[in-house]
Amino acid sequence: MKLCIQSMMRCVRTWICTQRTADTKWDRIVNVTLMSLFPFLLVILTELNHLQSFGALWAFLTEHFGVFLLDAIMLGLLFFALTALMRRAWIAATVLGGFFYLLSCVEFFKYDVSRSHFLPADMALAGNLGDVAGMAKLYLTAFLIVDLLVLAASVLVFWLRNCNLTVRISQRLLTAAICLVCVTVAIVTPLSSVLYGFFGLDQREAVSTFTANVKFKNNRLLAFWISELSQMAQSGLSAPKGYSQESIGALLASAEKPLAENLQAHNVIIVMSESYGDFRALSSSVGDLAYEAFDAMMSEGFGGTAVVPTFGGYTVRSEFELIAGLPSASLKDPVEPHRVIKRETVEAIPALFADLGYKTFYLHPYAADFYDRDTVYPTFGFDTLLCEDSFAGGERTRYGRADDAVCFEKTVEIIAETEEPTFLFVTTMQNHQPYYYESDHNVDEMTFYMEGIAETDRALEDFHAALDALGEPTILLYVGDHLPFFGLEGNFYEEYGYGEENYDALYRQSYLIYANYELDGRAVPQEEISLFYLPHLLMQLAVSDSVPTVSAAIWNHAESVPVYTTVCMPNERAADPFLDAITYDRVIGAAYSANPLY
Repeated sequence: MKLCIQSMMRCVRTWICTQRTADTKWDRIVNVTLMSLFPFLLVILTELNHLQSFGALWAFLTEHFGVFLLDAIMLGLLFFALTALMRRAWIAATVLGGFFYLLSCVEFFKYDVSRSHFLPADMALAGNLGDVAGMAKLYLTAFLIVDLLVLAASVLVFWLRNCNLTVRISQRLLTAAICLVCVTVAIVTPLSSVLYGFFGLDQREAVSTFTANVKFKNNRLLAFWISELSQMAQSGLSAPKGYSQESIGALLASAEKPLAENLQAHNVIIVMSESYGDFRALSSSVGDLAYEAFDAMMSEGFGGTAVVPTFGGYTVRSEFELIAGLPSASLKDPVEPHRVIKRETVEAIPALFADLGYKTFYLHPYAADFYDRDTVYPTFGFDTLLCEDSFAGGERTRYGRADDAVCFEKTVEIIAETEEPTFLFVTTMQNHQPYYYESDHNVDEMTFYMEGIAETDRALEDFHAALDALGEPTILLYVGDHLPFFGLEGNFYEEYGYGEENYDALYRQSYLIYANYELDGRAVPQEEISLFYLPHLLMQLAVSDSVPTVSAAIWNHAESVPVYTTVCMPNERAADPFLDAITYDRVIGAAYSANPLY
């Protein structure tokens, strides 16, 4: 038996050696053919890996063959560029195939749990893969395994056939340069729209999750990414026309005295509640039981409807609007608006309160480096950042997320321990997706989610009592960052017919403003307003005799333009000269609006 095995091994080694050293004209033709077909195979594997269906793949190939052809051309250019640089096709196939296999896996798992697609901008979270993976439902499927095996077999064939580029290094470098230039021109220049139009790509701007889903269905993964990368590359922000200190000063001249005068709040709190939503606005089948404390605080204070810049995810969009007091629409709605910042400091809402003598805190019971909060948020004017290591929650969690009650108690504790006036921004975590935990026990996602909202409501009731017992004037703004994603088929949004035609209803959030002292709320608007206006409204109510000029000017602008959120504007990319100029000035420009003379 031993001799038999040794003989077989010698035969295999001989065969491999013969394959790797074969260099006839026919061998070269076969190798070139295999290398030319690989991009087509890689497109098929990539799309099949996330579609998990031969039927869906066939529909894509037959109904959008032009898109498939463009995908293959683009991957072909990348493949031959890598092969030219590395000389060996099996290495290029491993690098390129491995990347797109992982990309399609991430797309599959993200859509599976959230019904939203993986965007190029999501790559910014690559450094937080552990935290992101904890939000997904990871498991193996037959398609994931078979696709990986086919990809590995392709690499093995390239290695066995010794598919190489044997030309001089100067020719290989020239080949790589030409291929990469072609890809670059196709993506980052205005020629892209002509090219994409020829191959039938859906080039619409993904202004909402639902628009993005339709665009993805038409393009599938590779072409979707190609189009999104093109839009990212060509959507740079530039200074508004006539931008100068004088022009900003003229815009701030609109600032007026607040409508009403109130006792200055000793403490100011903004709670942005993760995935909190009032579903009663979407369906009469949702009762009041999970919102009793919320309703009670609103009845004693004030409330309304805010139009938020995101749905289901990308919390930092809403967080940016509440912290900076500026619209993400003026920055062309990046997934992470704070990454657009070009200044070392931004005079955001915390900085404005700090100038009035407030100690400023940011509270969030999650990883400090998620979304790079630990490095970016101090630039907004926060004195102290308290993240998961600062919360002694113990077992007070909901499926791994810190209870909202823990956040509320920590807020009251900080106020009690801080002698100075205190500004706190609290981002909770309890009701973050996913919501499939109990789906195997006949508890649907909506039921599980509403159980979490009911827990939040009970915590809000205790928070209400604790604020009343503080003995110092304290005002609270409470609002959800966005409505939640539901990942399973037949979810709430599908059941009630929410989709591309009426998705704007899902970008509206109820908010409340509560104070433990008598508050003149004449400034609170009756109509809906964009989320970024709320901190300026809060400032009008909390420090009416000390409102900074820029805050007063932005709040006054709400009277003429109450909603400036892309998803709710009639055109895909509208513009507002006032808001766009002020946002550019404070985030990117010279910060003329921070001049104390204004």
